[in-house]
Amino acid sequence: MVISNPTCFNGEANLINQLFDHGLEIFHLRKPGIDKVGYKLLLTEIAIQYHDRIALHGHHDLAEEFGIKRLHYTENSRKKLPEGWLKNKNTDQIMSTSIHNQAELNSVQEFDYVLLGPVFDSFSKVGYKAIAKNDLDLRKWKLSAGSQANPKIIALGGIGINTIGRVKPIGFDGAAMLGWIWNDPSTALVNFKQIRCWIKENT
Repeated sequence: MVISNPTCFNGEANLINQLFDHGLEIFHLRKPGIDKVGYKLLLTEIAIQYHDRIALHGHHDLAEEFGIKRLHYTENSRKKLPEGWLKNKNTDQIMSTSIHNQAELNSVQEFDYVLLGPVFDSFSKVGYKAIAKNDLDLRKWKLSAGSQANPKIIALGGIGINTIGRVKPIGFDGAAMLGWIWNDPSTALVNFKQIRCWIKENT
């Protein structure tokens, strides 16, 4: 997965399309402070065949217009949801949320997957340090949950070519990149392809 650059920049949609062309599975559109018009403009410029791979972090009312089935809830927005709300969601919708420690997993089991981090020191946020490793024992949590283990757990924070190989052994089901891709947009595609090659060769 790739999470969007939090700000807009020239040529962004074209670069996102190229990432999809080269195997991007899921793209999280997260742009705090960008209004609905800005979201809509970017979505219009992303190739329509990729809209079903986009997860909206905001302006969820655009989902129907663009055929988007993936909705992401931030920690704050999740806590404002009515109790039991997710039990009545459309079966074709895929819901995700963000958490910052393993203890929260037991309270988000109705979501399809969660972004948990920072797993490693962040590339995009200076001073945003990793969760203490002794606070991450996902394999033990999954073992205790058994066949009912849910949601899927996606690693976030400091995911790059030197850390991607450490994600699965900790017990994560996948990884999401942000700073590794967007800190220098001119190398975004090269960095993404490097990660894709590593995954193909090692899984």
